[in-house]
Amino acid sequence: MSQVVEVSHAEPWFLVHRDGLQPDVLMEFDTKLEAEEALCNAWADRLAEHGPDPDILRITIFSASEMFADSALRRALGAWDAQVVELEADTVTVMEEFFLGQTPPILRPRRDSGR
Repeated sequence: MSQVVEVSHAEPWFLVHRDGLQPDVLMEFDTKLEAEEALCNAWADRLAEHGPDPDILRITIFSASEMFADSALRRALGAWDAQVVELEADTVTVMEEFFLGQTPPILRPRRDSGR
């Protein structure tokens, strides 16, 4: 008789600075452990730089599901996602220019100039 093993769904974790009304996503991690380690490092850096001021330590971690459940965190996640998409597009452009020596217009993403 075979045994069924349930595989848990892995979700990303986010290091978030919550200061004021609009939180900011600082980093994205594949596991909770990676996020916890980054959180400890961020707290240690902030404590070393600013001392034990509680206002400075408004950095925490959230899972993707926690981010989606809160409207302010969801907006911060949307802003983070837009930054990642732009960075990926810029990386493609730089790689094309570096390896091809030119910028093929068909591969360059269209950017709106705010119109």
